[in-house]
Amino acid sequence: MSTEFVVLIGFGCTVLGALIGYLNWRRVCNNEIKFDAKDDGKLRSDIGYIKRTVDEIRLDQKAQEKRINDIIERITRNEESTRQAHKRIDQIQKQ
Repeated sequence: MSTEFVVLIGFGCTVLGALIGYLNWRRVCNNEIKFDAKDDGKLRSDIGYIKRTVDEIRLDQKAQEKRINDIIERITRNEESTRQAHKRIDQIQKQ
């Protein structure tokens, strides 16, 4: 009976060891999943920040283009006005 008892204890320890190993493996897998999810969330957050920043830069660039176009238009009007003024001055000088 003692041999059977030793075998039974050995088998029980083997099963218990396998169960503990399996539970430990599951815990490690869950931790890896959590770690991967955390990294994925951080990466998505960083990508979202980059997208918002790029959108802001595009808006700033469009506003800058509009200001430049307005300035170009004003310069063109001033040049036309200056030409007209020179024509009038030339006519006055001829008289």
